[in-house]
Amino acid sequence: MYGVYSTMVSFAATLTIVDIGVTQTLMRYIAKFNAEGRSVNEISEICKTAKYINYVIVILSFILSLILLFNIESLYSQTFTNEELRTAKLVFSILSVSLITSIASNYYSGIISGNGYFSFIQVVNVSRVLMRLILILSVVFITSNVIAVSVIDLLMSLFCFLAYKLFTLRNISIPNSPSFASKAIFYEMLIYTGFVFFQSVVDQVNNNLGNIMIGSLVGPAAVATFSFGLIIFHMFQQLSTSISQMLLPYMSDMIGKGAQPEEFEESLEMIGKAQFIIVGGVLCAFVVLGKNAITVWLGDGYDVVWYISLTLMLGGLIPLIQNGAIAILRARNLMAFRSFALFIMALINVVATYFFVKYMGFEYAAVATSLGFILINFILMDIYYYKKLNLNMFRVLWNVIKIIGPCNIPAMLIAYLIVKFIPSVILATFVGAIIYIIVYFGLLWSFLPYYDKNGSIKNTIKNYVRRKN
Repeated sequence: MYGVYSTMVSFAATLTIVDIGVTQTLMRYIAKFNAEGRSVNEISEICKTAKYINYVIVILSFILSLILLFNIESLYSQTFTNEELRTAKLVFSILSVSLITSIASNYYSGIISGNGYFSFIQVVNVSRVLMRLILILSVVFITSNVIAVSVIDLLMSLFCFLAYKLFTLRNISIPNSPSFASKAIFYEMLIYTGFVFFQSVVDQVNNNLGNIMIGSLVGPAAVATFSFGLIIFHMFQQLSTSISQMLLPYMSDMIGKGAQPEEFEESLEMIGKAQFIIVGGVLCAFVVLGKNAITVWLGDGYDVVWYISLTLMLGGLIPLIQNGAIAILRARNLMAFRSFALFIMALINVVATYFFVKYMGFEYAAVATSLGFILINFILMDIYYYKKLNLNMFRVLWNVIKIIGPCNIPAMLIAYLIVKFIPSVILATFVGAIIYIIVYFGLLWSFLPYYDKNGSIKNTIKNYVRRKN
C-alpha cells in the first residue's frame, strides 16, 4: 500500500498550486520595509492584506480538494484495485486537511521569517522531521497501515501551525491595522505573488509529475520504488535550501546599500561554498556508499533506487549551490523570467517523462527531471544572471567547485576501497561512512582558509540564521 500512499502524496500536493506564496511575499515585504526604515503601521497593513489573501487561498484549497477527491477513481481505476481505490480516497482526504493546515500556517511563517527569526523556523522544521520519524517507526512496529502514516502527517501540520501562531503572538508585535496596504503596494504584491504562484504550479509539476505519471502508466509498485529515490533527493535538496531560504533579508540589505555586481558575486561565492561543503560532500559519499546504504535500508533488489537518486542529485547539484541568486531576484522583484524558464522546464519534464516512462521504464523519469535542471535551472538561468544582473555565475561556480579534488576525491577513494574489501554490507557502509566523514572534514579543515577567507561564510550564516536580538 506504500505505492498508493506515495501516489496520493503527489496527487494531494496539487492543492499547493493555489498557494500564491504568502510566506515569500510577507518575507520579502517585511524585510524590504525594515531595510527601508518604513513605519510599523505600513508593515501591519501589509500583514493584514496578506492575512485576508491567505483566507481566500485556504477556501480555494478546500474546494479544489473536493474536486480532486471525486476524480481519483476515474484517474486510477485502470492501475488500482477496488481496495486500493478506497484506501487512496481516505488517504487523500487526510492529506488534504494536512496540506490546507500547512497553507493556513504560511501567514505566520512569513511574519516570522520576515522579522529574521530563522532559527525558530529551523527548530520547528527539524522537530517536525524527528517527531514524524519517531511516530512512523513506532506505528510500523504495530501496523503497516498507510492511513496511520497520513494521520501522523496531519498531526505534524497541526503542530507547525500552532507553533508558528503562538510564537508570532508572543514574540512579534503587529498592531491591528484599520486599513489594507495602499493600492500601489497591493498591485505590486499581486504581481509578485502572481509570479510566485506560477512558480508554485511549475514546481509541483516538476516535483510530483514522476509519481503521478508512473502511477497512471505503470502502477503503485513502481511508484513506491520511485518514491524512495525522491525521498533521498528531497532530503538532499533540503540540505541546500535550508541556507538559501534565509538570504532574502541579507540580499535586501545589500541592495539597499547599493552593492555592486562584484560584491554580489563575492557573497554568492561564499554562500555557494558553504552549500557545496554540505551537498558536495553528501553527493560524493552517496556515489560510493549509497548503493550499500539503500541495501541496508530497503533490502536486496533496490539498486534502481540508487540510480534514480544519483541521477536526480547530479542534475540538481549545480542549481542547488547557485540558488542564493534567487534571493537577489526576489529582492529586486525580478521573478518574471525565472517563472517563464520554469514553465519551459515543466514542458520539457512533461514530454520527456511521458516518453521515457512509457517506452524505456519508470526509472527514466529521473533523467527527464535532471535534463530540466541542467538546461533551465543551470544553463539558461546563468545566462540570464549575466545579461540582466551582470553576474558571472560560471565564474562563481568555478570558484566554488575548484577545490573538490583536494577534499572529495581522496575521501571517495578511501571509502570505495573499504566497501570493496569488507564483505559485510552493513559493516562496510558504517565503517565507510565514518572514514569518509573523518577524511573529508579533515581535508576541509586543512583547506578552510581557501573556503572561508576572513570568516565570510561563518559570519554570513551566523548573522542570518541566529535569532535577531
